[in-house]
Amino acid sequence: MACRANLAETVKAFWESALDISNINPDVSFFDCGGNSLGCIQMLASLICSLNIEIDFDLFFDNPTLRNLQALVVEAA
Repeated sequence: MACRANLAETVKAFWESALDISNINPDVSFFDCGGNSLGCIQMLASLICSLNIEIDFDLFFDNPTLRNLQALVVEAA
């Protein structure tokens, strides 16, 4: 699997695409950045399929930040 930095950048790209914004604060909630639950599920599903990993959605929804999602992806890879 790709290195941590590449995984983190990949997650960031999915995040930015889902929200149609860049320069995201990694500690701000997906929802505070303008995202909604449907967009979040779509982004997570695309990311999971693209990287062929498994992520517990509940772990993400407990702390829906870019930094948390990056950590979950690195752990799952």
